[in-house]
Amino acid sequence: MARRSLWLGAGIVTLLIAASGIGLYQYAFAPQDGEALGGPVELPSTQGDFSLTQLDDDQVAILSFGYTYCPDICPMTQSVKRQALAQLSDEQRERVVPVMITVDPERDTIERMQEYMGFFGDTFIGAVGSQEQLEDVASRYGVV
Repeated sequence: MARRSLWLGAGIVTLLIAASGIGLYQYAFAPQDGEALGGPVELPSTQGDFSLTQLDDDQVAILSFGYTYCPDICPMTQSVKRQALAQLSDEQRERVVPVMITVDPERDTIERMQEYMGFFGDTFIGAVGSQEQLEDVASRYGVV
């Protein structure tokens, strides 16, 4: 019986620690003072200058941040987008704009992004910019 109580207590403590960690994480990255997360994105891209304001009212952009020399997570993220788009009808798919914004402007040129995004589909957009532009966008979207 004592052993069962010990496990139950350890489980409760673990849950409390996890809940506290999640709460602190959400608090740390929450917009402050009514500040909205996100905002405009206007960057050179693999399909000309890209801006969220160019999207029609019925379109949505799926933004992700990454870099073309990323060995694991970045290509997996783009593959997940591609798989999700494959589940949609043609009409629905036309309303979704998949975009990856680089966090490595030194190496991710338009040409490199074009080659990389081409692996995932013709509609995938790779956005680049100066270090300053990218830091601004990343900070507004909570990218650490």
